[in-house]
This record gives sequence, structure tokens and C-alpha cells, in this order.
Amino acid sequence: MQQELIKNLISYSQCYLQVDDIRKNGFIDILKKHQHIENTLTFLEKVHTNLHELHNYYDEIITILLDGFYSIIDLEEKQNATSEHWDRIKRFEKQRKNIVPYINGLISSQEIYQSIDDSLMKKRIVIALKVFESFLKDDDLMLENLALASYYSKKIRFNQKYDRENQIFIPIPYNPEDVINDSLLKKDIELYMPELVPFVVNIGDLIYLASLSNFFEGYRLTPQMILRSVAIKLYNNLYMVPMYCYDEDGEEYINHDAINKSALKRSIESLLLPFSQSEKFTVDIKKFQHYYVKTYFRGSSVLALEGKNNKNKFRNFFNPDEYYKASYPNSILRNPKIRSHQSMFI
Repeated sequence: MQQELIKNLISYSQCYLQVDDIRKNGFIDILKKHQHIENTLTFLEKVHTNLHELHNYYDEIITILLDGFYSIIDLEEKQNATSEHWDRIKRFEKQRKNIVPYINGLISSQEIYQSIDDSLMKKRIVIALKVFESFLKDDDLMLENLALASYYSKKIRFNQKYDRENQIFIPIPYNPEDVINDSLLKKDIELYMPELVPFVVNIGDLIYLASLSNFFEGYRLTPQMILRSVAIKLYNNLYMVPMYCYDEDGEEYINHDAINKSALKRSIESLLLPFSQSEKFTVDIKKFQHYYVKTYFRGSSVLALEGKNNKNKFRNFFNPDEYYKASYPNSILRNPKIRSHQSMFI
């Protein structure tokens, strides 16, 4: 039975005081419909399917939880897993210099592609070399550089435009051979990855760079870090989704005063505590709007909070305002009052 989880989900949903009763009641009805399912993941999957079919906003909550819980399961297998990937990650976690044999292997491969004059592979070998050498110097910074590349890659590969007539989003096709012309992307590569400027020239180069993050997926990542990321997403979920409030000009905006912050804190803690590895799970929601993307895992962003006094090496690019504005620069969602919450979780 899922009574406690259902109670906590309802408590979370009620933190936003202006959600219309039709959506809220529909959400509650679906939760109760599947309350007999004992397995939590199966329960959430069934709820997700029903909410998705109805285009109900609350499906976003379930998606956040499912993504987080599946990630936690994957990471819990990390210590005992014998797969090549996890063995490699555990070697890197033990000592960063264990990447040196891979660097030497790439150097050896250069001779092959130089001799056959394969320009594409020569370029990709160099990109990989630069990334691996950066990992050896500063692993945290390199992983965030890859997160930045992954963010832009996903933005291009999943870019959409809004069809007003049919009220749907339509995918915007891209060509990997197209030269990068996004000024913000080019500026960020020059600023944060200057050694890659001569090599990351077209969209295909960017996608390849981002794909290298798969080689390091799960590095120094723990289930508790995933749970903390879920908490940040749940908090910001209520702040970023339009809830049909309108100003004097008829523009839609988010009414932050309609959010019960103390109830939101309690509901997130109660919702996630059963899945915590520690006896307590507390959140300081005063800090939850100051996050950055630490890395990607299972294709989804892992969020973390900024350091004390914002004195850290991580990008202010990932603060909420810039993160949302950059996500849909050419769509109706570019207005900061109507930011789409979906961009945070791609």
C-alpha cells in the first residue's frame, strides 16, 4: 500500500495555493486509483502513465521522482557491480592518474588516423585527449565543462518551436555539419574551454564532446547527492511552472506569494526521507534557488547548491534566470515570467 507516499504527494501538491481544483482533484484520483500497488516504482510508473495521457501538470512531479529513484538504484549497484564501466569509474575515484593509460592509448591512436589522413577521427582524438588531460588536472571542473557541453547539445538536439494553431511543440531539425553560430555557445567555449576552440567547430563536434560525459558517468556521485538534486528540482518545480496568473497587460506570470514555503519545506522532507540513506533528511529552501548543474546522470541533470558566498569554480551560467532564458530564446517561453520548468530537467 502507498498511503504514506500518497499523503506526502498530496501535501506537496497543495503547497501551491492557486492550482485549479480540476487538475488537483484529477491528480489525487489517479494516486488513489493505484494505491493498492505495493512496489513504489511500479506505483509511480502507473501514475505517470495516467497523468501523461491527460497532460496533467502533476506528471512533472512524478517524472522528477521516477528519474531520481531509478538513478539512485543504479548508483546503489556501483559498489558491487562488476561491469567495465563501474570498474573504470571506481578506479578513477581511487586515483585520477588511472586515466593515464587511456591518455596514452589516445596518443597511440593518433598515429593511425594521421597515417590514413582521417580528418574527422584526428579531430575527435584531440578533443578526447584535451578532455582526459583536463580530468587529470581538475576532475570537478572538467565534469562541469562536460555538463555545459551536454546542456548545449541537448538544447540543440531537443529544440522545439511552438505551433500556436495546434498548441503543440514541434521539433526543430538540425544538421551535425552546420557550423556553430550560437554566440552564447561560442562565447562559453572560448571562456571555459579555450583549448577546444579550434576543434569544436560544428554541431557534430559539440555533440561528440558532450558524449564524452558518458565515459565518466557516475563519477563521485552518490545516492544522497541524487536525492538532494530531486529536492532542489521539486522546490524549483513550483517556482518555474506557469499557473495561469495574469498581470494588467494580460501576461502570464508566477505568483510566488501563492506558495506556502514552510509547508513546501515539510512536504519535500517528508516525501524524500523514506528514500534517504541517513536517518534525517532536511532542506534549507532559502538556498534552493541558487543551484548549478553538477553533472548529468542517466541523461538527466544533477543539481547541487552553490558554495558559501558563491565562492566556487562553478558556472553562474546555471543560475535559474540565465538557465531558463537560454533554454527557449526564440519561443513564447522566453519571457522570464513564463519560464518553462521543463528546461531544468532535460
